[in-house]
Amino acid sequence: MSLTFGLLFGGRVTDNWVKRHFKPALCRGELRSIRFHDLRHTYATLLINAGENIKFIQSQMGHSSIQTTMDRYGHLYPEINLGVGARLDQMVSKGKVADEKMGSQSL
Repeated sequence: MSLTFGLLFGGRVTDNWVKRHFKPALCRGELRSIRFHDLRHTYATLLINAGENIKFIQSQMGHSSIQTTMDRYGHLYPEINLGVGARLDQMVSKGKVADEKMGSQSL
């Protein structure tokens, strides 16, 4: 599958468009020079930081598998395991309390 960025009034983004419009816009905004493709990675990173579901990010990036998405952006999830034990304890405790209220035995 070949995906391209479309322009507002039709057509697609070409190297010429980047040189004539994108790079000058960066200069006018006093922004550092970046590759146009870097916007794709910025978008994915912003989605991850916003807590979006990785399957949604996969579809937005056009990746054929979740593995591709995780290979590319998985390093942005280092804290994914932090606190998992405490969260599991809390879930089990809530389940135990709910079971006791209902008069059944907990696991």
